[in-house]
Amino acid sequence: MNINFRSAAITALTSAALFSVCLADCSPASAQQPTAASPAAVQTKAAKVKVFQVHSREAFLAKYGADKVRQLRIDEPNPLILRLSTDAPIKDLRILDLTFKNFDDKGKIHFDEKERILVSEVNPEDIILIDLIIYGDIPNNGISYTDADGTVKRFSVNLNGEDGTPQLQKY
Repeated sequence: MNINFRSAAITALTSAALFSVCLADCSPASAQQPTAASPAAVQTKAAKVKVFQVHSREAFLAKYGADKVRQLRIDEPNPLILRLSTDAPIKDLRILDLTFKNFDDKGKIHFDEKERILVSEVNPEDIILIDLIIYGDIPNNGISYTDADGTVKRFSVNLNGEDGTPQLQKY
């Protein structure tokens, strides 16, 4: 396989940019439930959206009731399973496939987006599981939603380079 310098540089810069900023509480998972890893959270004006890793779908569904959980599944073996929660209503939750596009002059990463799943409304009482596949260091999954003031928020879903917990990173 022929890897050119530009591709290697982009990969290195992307990895450094993604893992140097943590928008979440990256504290140890000492106070976590056994079915969830440390939360990744992003505070918006109207909603705080979090993702938690779920280690056992079966145990999670047994605990919360399969009929009460909305599962956004993919047809791939061994997906990363995340629980998404919000403390305020959000609209137009989109699960996105991301493709790296470029970095701008300020080092901000840009992606092409392809909508995979759309959920018109999510409320704090909703229990949502999302299946994702993570390929390497450059994010390939994202979420977007519209908060109460009408602003569309976009985040890539990344794994913390130190402990592998999921993180949301604004882009």
